[in-house]
Amino acid sequence: MTHTQARIQSTSTPVSRLVALLAAALLGLLSVGLTAPAANAAPGDASGLEGTWRGTYQGFDTGGFVRGQEKIVITEVRGATATGTWQSRTSAKVKWSKARPINLAVYDEELDEGTPSVYLAGADEGGTLVGKFVASEGTMRLAFTSVSKDVLVLILDLKKR
Repeated sequence: MTHTQARIQSTSTPVSRLVALLAAALLGLLSVGLTAPAANAAPGDASGLEGTWRGTYQGFDTGGFVRGQEKIVITEVRGATATGTWQSRTSAKVKWSKARPINLAVYDEELDEGTPSVYLAGADEGGTLVGKFVASEGTMRLAFTSVSKDVLVLILDLKKR
């Protein structure tokens, strides 16, 4: 064996062990990275949102303080997402507005003073919604902010009917 061949052989053994160790470590990290998100892929279950929700809204638009009644009907739930329609009216004597589409998603869940709370985010054609759903109380509270030039900020307090 030549001096060069002996040198290559003596250095290749530690190098190949190092490559094998690095490959095993990388494979281990990848397997953890692939399995951890899969366990938490769906942040929550939106099935408790299905049904009719009624309540009040109040807030401000460009004309000043506004209040009225709100109705959200969730007709389809898939995992952490829910779709349906919403309608509003200024009083019980006025007809409901035309039903418009709404989408909601469960993005977090936690125990709030021992009560499970589900946090929501969503949108409709006019703006965004964020809020909280408490299944044990049958309540949903949402904040709506419009995305149009006309300022509209509302708080919706709803109960499942």
